[in-house]
Amino acid sequence: MSYLSFDALPPANTYQNDEGDSEETEAVFTSICHLLLRSHSAITVFHLYHCRVLSGDLLQLFRSTPTLEDVRLIRTNSGPVTAEIIDELTLDHSPSKALVLLRLHTLYISGTAKFSSQYLIRMVKLRWGSGEQARGVERLLTLKMCRRYTNADGFRQKILAELKGCIEGGFSFEIGPYVSK
Repeated sequence: MSYLSFDALPPANTYQNDEGDSEETEAVFTSICHLLLRSHSAITVFHLYHCRVLSGDLLQLFRSTPTLEDVRLIRTNSGPVTAEIIDELTLDHSPSKALVLLRLHTLYISGTAKFSSQYLIRMVKLRWGSGEQARGVERLLTLKMCRRYTNADGFRQKILAELKGCIEGGFSFEIGPYVSK
């Protein structure tokens, strides 16, 4: 046998790579995404450590795996989560936009933020919107951002002030250089 082929992944609900010191290349994440997409696994948990993530692959993964509930991108490259991805996670009620990751309750973002705090605030508020839970949309309960930020305190205070009602209702927000698992 000169090659190895994965026609489908076995039924699984969790993907977690080993936590290591070396960072994998973009090709590793792309391959993982392609395997998940081809397998049609009803994956609910996706934890990724020390890997280079391409925004396009991440967007495709989010659009193609509606069962994801817990996504943790920890110590990934400089900024896989962009304004486009945050916008995709925002519950927009326009008929032309499909809702993405309706069951998402935990999201860890690593890397430099390539979006304004307003994108993040809007996404969380709309995921906490009235009546959504009746339509099968889970509230985002935990959002953790890990990376060194030049103005982390200012960013944190702005988010906390804007999301006070969500936080009082149980939403958890954390920002820092290293976020616990």
